[in-house]
Amino acid sequence: MSLASRWTGFLVKKATSILLVDDDESLRGFVREVLVERGYEVVEAPDYDAAIQHMCRRVFPVILLDITLPGKSGLDVLEFVRRNRVSSAVIIVTGTAGLDLAIRSMALGATDYIRKPCTPNYLIHSIEHALSNQAA
Repeated sequence: MSLASRWTGFLVKKATSILLVDDDESLRGFVREVLVERGYEVVEAPDYDAAIQHMCRRVFPVILLDITLPGKSGLDVLEFVRRNRVSSAVIIVTGTAGLDLAIRSMALGATDYIRKPCTPNYLIHSIEHALSNQAA
């Protein structure tokens, strides 16, 4: 029996890619570890320029985005996503508080707004919710 015939019907699920945009390296490391444990592929960007470069190379179903970045802000990234009709679900994950900021983020197309710190389960729930809405 050939190897191919033994694997007939077996489907390997490709990991969902998530772009993680945050200038805090230790936080990125923690979030990456949580997401990789749950089967996601994580690509990291510490600032606006790196995030845009990654988005120009490939499509990410989900972008986790901090508002406070060096140079241009996370809102600038969100405006880029909207202006260029990027199909990614953008989840704002930030320590920056404020109802005005949350409203502006949602108006620009963010699918969720999460305040730091948040639990890993809450973050995973938000990602899964965003992915299920994309599939619908």
